[in-house]
Parts: sequence; structure tokens; C-alpha cells
Amino acid sequence: MIPRRHKTEKKILPKLKDKFRLVIMNDETYEEVGSYRLSPLNLYLLLCTLIVLGFLLALSVVAYTPFKRLLPGFGWSPDHPDYLKVTTHVQNLESQVLAQQLYIDNFKKWLTGEATQDKTWEYKGDDPTKDFLNQSQNGLRNLINVYLTPPVKGEIIAEFVPQKKHFGVDILTQKNTKVLAPLDGKVIKAYYNIITGNTLMIQHSDGIVTQYQYNSALLKRVGDEVKAGDAIAIVGQTGTKSDGSNLHFELWKEGEPLDPLNYINFK
Repeated sequence: MIPRRHKTEKKILPKLKDKFRLVIMNDETYEEVGSYRLSPLNLYLLLCTLIVLGFLLALSVVAYTPFKRLLPGFGWSPDHPDYLKVTTHVQNLESQVLAQQLYIDNFKKWLTGEATQDKTWEYKGDDPTKDFLNQSQNGLRNLINVYLTPPVKGEIIAEFVPQKKHFGVDILTQKNTKVLAPLDGKVIKAYYNIITGNTLMIQHSDGIVTQYQYNSALLKRVGDEVKAGDAIAIVGQTGTKSDGSNLHFELWKEGEPLDPLNYINFK
């Protein structure tokens, strides 16, 4: 006795192989434009092929285009070059915004007569109003004389060249030398990335921000208060931009980069 399942298969298989003709005709003249021989099996295979091709196409789009970044688990890693570039840019913008806000606050105090002169700053000139306007135009470069403790002493191997996006100086010194804070301040950034290595940023009074890169170790954390001369980091050779045992040092005033060589004697 033949099982029922075998009987069903014998009925279905011939139907899958049945031939049909699809005729395409002109609706007005009834002229035959074309015809195609089809079978349910051919249609089934065609449908499966289209599904597989669609799946492979979708997989290729996800794997080889930026759409992959939209899926959970496929975002940029912290070491991705584009991620690091954006992160560094955002950090620079944050420091500039913070410095600009401090500048605005100090400006308001100056207008209302509440400003107090910091003992580390000496304003030249007899007319305060004239001095203030000149400071706004010239970034206070030639109007303020301030004593800064050198973070390290050594040989300058890369000078301040803002046209080439080099907003500081590189000082070659002995490995494991302590990096010192040039002024009193508060640590606002302490992090590591593959480009600048162990990086520290300090906010000082009067809108001054200093930044230290390539350190082998950081001795301070975000929120720590520091005094001029305090050890804040150890010189090293971390980060892809580092070339030997050196410190990259930046000096910013109210969002504007300044040449540290105009204010600090590194020898």
C-alpha cells in the first residue's frame, strides 16, 4: 500500500512542471507582442533567486557603506581615526567656548566696576578704556606681561605655527621629567587618545587655558585644583604625533592661541 504522503507528492510534482504560456497582446489591435513559457516550478525558482539576490544586495550595502554605522554594535570605536578627529575638534571647541564665556563674564565685571586685577597680570598704559579695546583687537599679546612657570625646560623642536594648525610648541626634554603647572588653575580635561596620547588641559584665571600632550602619565584628574609649579604629568612619548621624548604645550587666551615663546623661557 502506497503511503498517503507519497501520493500527495506524486500529485504536486507534475503540477509544478505543468507548462503555461504567458502571452502579451496589444490592447487595441489584439496583436501578439510576445509570449513566454512558464511553469510553477520556474516561477518558484525565479522568486527564490530574487530573494537571495535582494538579501545579498542588502548585506553588501550594510557591510561596505556608512549605513553600517547606524546599526547597534557597528558604530565608530574610540580608536577610529574619524572618531578621534571629531572628538579632538569638539574638545578644542569646548575649551574655546569656555574661555570665551570667561572673557564675557570678565568683560561684564569690567563694565560694572567689579573686576579685580590679578596679581600675576600687569596692564600697561594710562587709559584703561583704550587698553581694553586694544586687548580685544590684539588678543592681549603686547599689552599684558605675565610670569609663567615653564612646564618643562629643554630644546624647542617645533615652534608655534598656527597657519599649519600647530597651536603650540614641542619641547624636547628627558624622559620621565615632571610637567609643572605654569599658573594656578583647575583641570578641565584629562584623557587619552591615539593621536595626542595622554592629554591634560587646565583652565586658569582671566580666560587662560593651557594644554599638555604626549605625556607618559597624568598626575591630575578633572576637577583637581593646581598651583603654579605643581607636578601635573610625566613627559613621555605617547600618541602618533609624538616624535621622541617631548612635550607639546599650548597656551590659549580667551579662545585665541598664543605663542608660548613670547611668555615663557624654556631654557
